[in-house]
Amino acid sequence: MGIIESFATIASSIATFGVALFTLYNVINLRKQVHLLEKQTLLQRSTVYPFLEIQRMQIEKNKMFLTLENVGKGIAVQIGLRVSVIPAKLAENVWDFITVLRDLRNGEIRKIYPSRSVVFLKDESNHFRLHPGDKKQFSGAVYFYFKDQKKNWASGKFYSFDELINLLNKNKIRFAAVTISLVYKDISESIIETENISSFVIDIMRHKSLEDAMQKEKIPFTQRALSLEEIPCIEGELYEELKSRRGFLEEPFK
Repeated sequence: MGIIESFATIASSIATFGVALFTLYNVINLRKQVHLLEKQTLLQRSTVYPFLEIQRMQIEKNKMFLTLENVGKGIAVQIGLRVSVIPAKLAENVWDFITVLRDLRNGEIRKIYPSRSVVFLKDESNHFRLHPGDKKQFSGAVYFYFKDQKKNWASGKFYSFDELINLLNKNKIRFAAVTISLVYKDISESIIETENISSFVIDIMRHKSLEDAMQKEKIPFTQRALSLEEIPCIEGELYEELKSRRGFLEEPFK
């Protein structure tokens, strides 16, 4: 019985090992199939994906005018400017960011928090979409958003350039770092494409308008994450592995 039991134990172990190998093979094969399906889906989606190029940009006081051309194959919708603002103080040539300000709301002083806004860009027909092959001028006034609560994005106030200057002055803050990017979505409204337009610093002592801050007396803001196009070179292995937003499905962004 001892020999029979030993053989049975060995046979059971071999069977278990075989099942494990078979399961591992199926997992690897399934992953390959998933990757292939993902690639096919991305290639299919590329046939309806928009790609906007900025042909011309003009700033008049606090309003921006962009001539955009859709060189992609899909319609671009919800075209806008993403505006990020964060007040700052200069300390030993390094920006010290300020994440809490105070403002008068409904008769009481409240804490407010700098955040991001999206200003929709509209064409002469008041639309914010662009079809493949079309080129149009879009425009929009820039606003800066501050939240009333640190973790609640739905409650807050949009400030014009002049209101931002007044807000900074009341808080005894001279500077604010600003980044403006072009944003838009595809027809499914699921993928957001971004292109950096400008990063600069507003100085309330020098700048009387957005036009001053962005063009006439621009103070570059370099204490930020650089886009890939601003980097002269990268490691070869990183280049092989690096993917833009276009190279992913929607799930990674949720």
